[in-house]
Amino acid sequence: MRPNLIIIRKRLGLGITYRGTERVTFDTINASAALHRTQQERLTFTPVLTFAPFNGAITDYIKAHTSTYSGIATALPPNVHLLTLADNTFYAGEPESILIRLAHKYEVGEDPELSKPATVDLQALLQNVRVQQCTEMSLSANQPLSDVSRMKWQTETPFPPTGMPAPSSFNPKTLEVTLNPMQIRTFDCKRQK
Repeated sequence: MRPNLIIIRKRLGLGITYRGTERVTFDTINASAALHRTQQERLTFTPVLTFAPFNGAITDYIKAHTSTYSGIATALPPNVHLLTLADNTFYAGEPESILIRLAHKYEVGEDPELSKPATVDLQALLQNVRVQQCTEMSLSANQPLSDVSRMKWQTETPFPPTGMPAPSSFNPKTLEVTLNPMQIRTFDCKRQK
C-alpha cells in the first residue's frame, strides 16, 4: 500500500503559521516496522539536489563528468545505518585516522528478519579506502572501549533479558563487527596510505 501524505497548517496566532508533514501508513503488523523505518529515512535523509549551468546535449555532459558517486563499496545490511564516516586525524592525533559509527535500526522482536543481529565487514565497506586496523571506541569516540569501566547493576531480572541476542562481537583480525538490535558502535580505523 502507498502511504497517505497529509500536510497540516495551523495558525498559532497573528502572523505565525506552523507547517508540518505527517505520514500515515497502512500495512500489516509484521510489515509496519520496516515500512516505518524506510519512510523515516526518506524524510530525514532527503537527496541534496545540485545544479550547474551547461550548454549542450545531456549525453555530452554525462560523457565529460561523473554524475554519480558512492564511497561505499558494498551495500550495508538493510537493518544497519552508517551514522558517521569522517576524517578523525585531527581528533585522534594520528595520521590517516577514520571514524566509523554504525547503528542497528531495529528493536528486538520489532521485525521477524530485520531485528536479527547484522554483520558488517569494515575492511570491505569503503570504495577507494583500504582500512588496515580498527579499534572499538566509546560511543563519543574519546577513548578505547577496552578502557571504559562498566558499572555493574543489581537487577531483579537477569541481564541480558531472555530472548536478547548473544553479545555482539568484533574481530580485530578480520575487521568484522556484529551489531545487535538498537546497538550503536564506534570505531577508530587506520587507512592505508
